[in-house]
Amino acid sequence: VEKTQGKWQNEEKLMEMLVKKYGREYSRKEDRQAKAGGAKAGGPKSSAGGSDDTTATIGSIGGAGLLAESTETSLRQVLYCPVDGMPPEYSEYLPTFLDCLPWLELHSPDLVLTTKNRTVREVAEEVHGGEGELAEKAKNRRGGAGQPNSQKKKGKGGKDAVVTIERSQRQKRKFVTSVVGLDLFDIKLKDAAKKMGRKFACGASVNKMPDGRQSIDIQGDYSYDLPDLILEFFPVVGKSAIMFLEAGKKTKAFD
Repeated sequence: VEKTQGKWQNEEKLMEMLVKKYGREYSRKEDRQAKAGGAKAGGPKSSAGGSDDTTATIGSIGGAGLLAESTETSLRQVLYCPVDGMPPEYSEYLPTFLDCLPWLELHSPDLVLTTKNRTVREVAEEVHGGEGELAEKAKNRRGGAGQPNSQKKKGKGGKDAVVTIERSQRQKRKFVTSVVGLDLFDIKLKDAAKKMGRKFACGASVNKMPDGRQSIDIQGDYSYDLPDLILEFFPVVGKSAIMFLEAGKKTKAFD
């Protein structure tokens, strides 16, 4: 929020929701005071018999002791959008909402959007149908006119657009996995390369091919991991559009 101060229209609402859900962040001074207060109160006290058990007798009825049940805390698993890095319920407040919408439609279709008073599925249907303010924004982001699919260039995110995954051997035991065609779906290759590099903890770069196209080259053999990763990070790419390229022949990554 500090990095985008003054840029996000709903940043105050976003901060209020974050504080309401996770609590406010304490300052260093308050943190020191809390620790000092805990130290004064002392740790678990030993009983007269010298026992230091964390399970203490808290009362008795008819001579039978009631023992306090030990409580175990479990970590809550939170789903994060790979586009903005936020939980799904906060994506609507960010300027990247339209980029997150395909992922939200796939993972949280029934989530009610507070600022839209509709579910993710309903908003996505409006955008796909070209209705409403968000649909206009989506058209402008694509270049203003928002031409029908029949007037678009062949292969530019249309039926003929495919993403190919090819593994090549550079040295005896070193491989490079190349991904070609993500830009046909209006995906920024540099951003995609960063995500893939972080996911696989390896080098990933965008390079120009001899035929003029651009590819994402990943250091290592990740050809069989990439199809699922592409669907997770870029839902706009369908299963039928992902192909393996081996010895000049294309085969479907998914049956």
